[in-house]
Amino acid sequence: MSQFYQARQNNADYRKQLALDILNVYENTTDKSLQNLFNLHLGDEERLNDLKKVAGL
Repeated sequence: MSQFYQARQNNADYRKQLALDILNVYENTTDKSLQNLFNLHLGDEERLNDLKKVAGL
């Protein structure tokens, strides 16, 4: 997550790939600890929508 936000000034393709990777793990994990961590960092719709927008979804 921190890499994604630090990459705002970097290459758009790199940022898009980070967003896709984060969303893939977020949507497909079954690990409860990881789900809790994502809920803390992506708990609001605005952050999740920002990731989806950058990922092109």
